[in-house]
Amino acid sequence: VATFFVHAPDLYAQAALSASVTHVHPVAIDGAAVLAKAVALVLEQPACTSFAWQPWMEELIAFSQTHELQKQLRMTKRLFAAGLNPKFAVDYLGCGSAVHESLPFALYAFLYHPTSFEQCLLCAVTHGVEHAELGAMAGAIAGAYHGIAGIPQGWRTKLDNEAYLEQLACKLAQTAATANGNPPYFATQWMGKWN
Repeated sequence: VATFFVHAPDLYAQAALSASVTHVHPVAIDGAAVLAKAVALVLEQPACTSFAWQPWMEELIAFSQTHELQKQLRMTKRLFAAGLNPKFAVDYLGCGSAVHESLPFALYAFLYHPTSFEQCLLCAVTHGVEHAELGAMAGAIAGAYHGIAGIPQGWRTKLDNEAYLEQLACKLAQTAATANGNPPYFATQWMGKWN
């Protein structure tokens, strides 16, 4: 959703529609939309050693439409500003199956390890009980930020149908790069991360 509707003014509605297939609770819908926004925002940034985390978090807080998630996003921002190690941050943020207990820590894992897809993902999956959920969310953000080059080659070669999955990712990138009013520079920038 985020890759296709990255510049669409109705990103929230598109993410909510996609999430409604499997989720009905307003906080779950909100979490899906906030995750889509997080991915959309990092897609436009070059992967570098310095990540502008404060404006990113402010945009996510403003984008959220539920008090429960906004509260946890603010907590995420405060804990990261204080420099809290993830092993302690997880105690405050939670890591349960409800999105307001998992998405904030997935964001924290990315904030703590923005320069390494591998370290971000390992941080997410080694804290808490919802390993797959945390890994999927943190991996989506870190993958969008770093592109294919940031994902360890050894991890990619262990995937079933690796070549087919990379082909699908490139097709999605090509389609998304010219869809939904995306500006011309977006095609070059986005494709650069996935070729």
